[in-house]
Amino acid sequence: MEPPYPEPQFLPRLPSVTAREGSTAVLPCAVLYLGTKQVTWRRLDENHFLSIGDLTWIKDPNLEVQFHEQTPEVTEWNLVIKKVTSQHSGTYECQISDKVKLTRHVHLQVT
Repeated sequence: MEPPYPEPQFLPRLPSVTAREGSTAVLPCAVLYLGTKQVTWRRLDENHFLSIGDLTWIKDPNLEVQFHEQTPEVTEWNLVIKKVTSQHSGTYECQISDKVKLTRHVHLQVT
């Protein structure tokens, strides 16, 4: 029997991103030891998920999750917003589904 996975944790990334209106914003989220857990993104002021795993949960062609496996232990789950507008400004939450809620906030400012 394999030993249990170590507890997942977020790797340090920029807590805020600034993007020009009309450009593409990349909100970073990197996880160490994700194991069998899922990563979700949501906006703090909304009650629904934007993405679950690498699937976009809302119908918005300008929204996607960029998944990248850096090493077997380190994965990136960056939220990409194309053609950003001032409506996209706000705080977003990258969350690891686990018994204990693990979250990382990234603030997006559109200029």
